[in-house]
Amino acid sequence: MEDDKIKDLFAAFTPELTSDTGFMRRLERNMEAVEIVKRRNAEVRRSNRRAVVLAALTGFVCGVVLTLLMPFISPLIVSAAGALRLPFIDAEAISSVANIVCWIIVGAAAVAASLSTYESAMSVAARRSLKVR
Repeated sequence: MEDDKIKDLFAAFTPELTSDTGFMRRLERNMEAVEIVKRRNAEVRRSNRRAVVLAALTGFVCGVVLTLLMPFISPLIVSAAGALRLPFIDAEAISSVANIVCWIIVGAAAVAASLSTYESAMSVAARRSLKVR
Protein backbone atom coordinates (compact mmCIF):
# COMPACT_ATOMS: atom_id res chain seq x y z
CA MET A 1 0.00 0.00 0.00
CA GLU A 2 2.67 2.46 0.99
CA ASP A 3 4.85 1.36 -1.90
CA ASP A 4 2.02 2.14 -4.33
CA LYS A 5 1.64 5.62 -2.83
CA ILE A 6 5.33 6.27 -3.16
CA LYS A 7 5.34 4.97 -6.75
CA ASP A 8 2.36 7.18 -7.59
CA LEU A 9 4.05 10.16 -5.97
CA PHE A 10 7.22 9.66 -8.04
CA ALA A 11 5.23 8.94 -11.20
CA ALA A 12 3.26 12.17 -10.79
CA PHE A 13 6.42 14.18 -10.11
CA THR A 14 7.33 16.20 -13.16
CA PRO A 15 9.67 18.98 -12.11
CA GLU A 16 9.86 22.04 -14.26
CA LEU A 17 13.32 22.18 -15.78
CA THR A 18 14.89 25.36 -16.99
CA SER A 19 16.11 25.59 -20.53
CA ASP A 20 19.58 24.37 -21.41
CA THR A 21 20.67 27.81 -22.56
CA GLY A 22 19.60 29.43 -19.30
CA PHE A 23 21.41 26.78 -17.31
CA MET A 24 24.55 27.20 -19.41
CA ARG A 25 24.47 31.00 -19.05
CA ARG A 26 24.17 30.70 -15.28
CA LEU A 27 26.92 28.09 -15.18
CA GLU A 28 29.26 30.26 -17.28
CA ARG A 29 28.55 33.30 -15.11
CA ASN A 30 29.33 31.29 -11.98
CA MET A 31 32.51 29.91 -13.53
CA GLU A 32 33.63 33.44 -14.43
CA ALA A 33 33.06 34.50 -10.83
CA VAL A 34 35.19 31.58 -9.64
CA GLU A 35 37.98 32.56 -12.05
CA ILE A 36 37.89 36.17 -10.79
CA VAL A 37 38.28 34.96 -7.21
CA LYS A 38 41.12 32.61 -8.22
CA ARG A 39 42.98 35.43 -9.98
CA ARG A 40 42.51 37.75 -7.00
CA ASN A 41 43.78 35.10 -4.57
CA ALA A 42 46.83 34.47 -6.75
CA GLU A 43 47.51 38.22 -6.89
CA VAL A 44 47.24 38.56 -3.10
CA ARG A 45 49.51 35.54 -2.62
CA ARG A 46 52.13 37.07 -4.94
CA SER A 47 52.03 40.42 -3.17
CA ASN A 48 52.33 38.71 0.23
CA ARG A 49 55.37 36.75 -0.95
CA ARG A 50 56.99 39.91 -2.29
CA ALA A 51 56.36 41.75 0.97
CA VAL A 52 57.80 38.90 3.05
CA VAL A 53 60.90 38.65 0.86
CA LEU A 54 61.46 42.42 1.06
CA ALA A 55 60.97 42.40 4.83
CA ALA A 56 63.39 39.49 5.28
CA LEU A 57 66.03 41.15 3.12
CA THR A 58 65.62 44.44 4.96
CA GLY A 59 65.93 42.76 8.36
CA PHE A 60 68.97 40.81 7.25
CA VAL A 61 70.74 43.86 5.81
CA CYS A 62 69.87 45.98 8.84
CA GLY A 63 71.15 43.26 11.19
CA VAL A 64 74.39 42.88 9.27
CA VAL A 65 75.02 46.63 9.11
CA LEU A 66 74.29 47.13 12.80
CA THR A 67 76.42 44.13 13.70
CA LEU A 68 79.30 45.67 11.79
CA LEU A 69 78.72 48.89 13.74
CA MET A 70 78.78 47.08 17.12
CA PRO A 71 82.34 48.19 17.99
CA PHE A 72 81.13 51.77 17.71
CA ILE A 73 77.75 51.29 19.41
CA SER A 74 79.09 49.48 22.49
CA PRO A 75 81.30 52.34 23.75
CA LEU A 76 78.38 54.74 23.25
CA ILE A 77 76.21 52.60 25.48
CA VAL A 78 78.95 52.32 28.12
CA SER A 79 79.52 56.08 28.14
CA ALA A 80 75.79 56.82 28.22
CA ALA A 81 75.30 54.43 31.14
CA GLY A 82 78.33 55.91 32.92
CA ALA A 83 76.92 59.40 32.49
CA LEU A 84 73.80 58.34 34.37
CA ARG A 85 75.90 57.58 37.48
CA LEU A 86 73.48 55.25 39.11
CA PRO A 87 74.63 54.40 42.65
CA PHE A 88 73.67 50.73 42.49
CA ILE A 89 75.47 49.99 39.16
CA ASP A 90 79.27 50.06 38.96
CA ALA A 91 81.45 50.41 35.83
CA GLU A 92 82.19 46.68 35.60
CA ALA A 93 78.50 45.81 35.55
CA ILE A 94 77.87 48.41 32.89
CA SER A 95 80.60 47.09 30.61
CA SER A 96 79.47 43.48 31.02
CA VAL A 97 75.87 44.35 30.18
CA ALA A 98 76.81 46.63 27.27
CA ASN A 99 77.15 43.74 24.80
CA ILE A 100 73.75 42.36 25.74
CA VAL A 101 72.19 45.78 25.35
CA CYS A 102 73.91 46.18 21.97
CA TRP A 103 72.51 42.90 20.71
CA ILE A 104 69.04 43.84 21.97
CA ILE A 105 69.28 47.15 20.11
CA VAL A 106 70.47 45.41 16.92
CA GLY A 107 67.65 42.86 17.12
CA ALA A 108 65.00 45.45 17.86
CA ALA A 109 66.18 47.66 15.00
CA ALA A 110 66.20 44.75 12.55
CA VAL A 111 62.70 43.67 13.60
CA ALA A 112 61.40 47.25 13.39
CA ALA A 113 62.91 47.69 9.92
CA SER A 114 61.43 44.38 8.75
CA LEU A 115 57.95 45.18 10.05
CA SER A 116 58.06 48.65 8.58
CA THR A 117 59.12 47.29 5.19
CA TYR A 118 56.39 44.64 5.26
CA GLU A 119 53.69 47.17 6.10
CA SER A 120 54.95 49.54 3.39
CA ALA A 121 55.06 46.80 0.78
CA MET A 122 51.54 45.65 1.64
CA SER A 123 50.14 49.19 1.47
CA VAL A 124 51.78 49.72 -1.95
CA ALA A 125 50.33 46.41 -3.15
CA ALA A 126 46.88 47.40 -1.88
CA ARG A 127 47.07 50.74 -3.71
CA ARG A 128 48.15 48.99 -6.90
CA SER A 129 45.28 46.52 -6.72
CA LEU A 130 42.82 49.38 -6.23
CA LYS A 131 44.19 51.20 -9.29
CA VAL A 132 43.86 48.07 -11.43
CA ARG A 133 40.20 47.67 -10.63
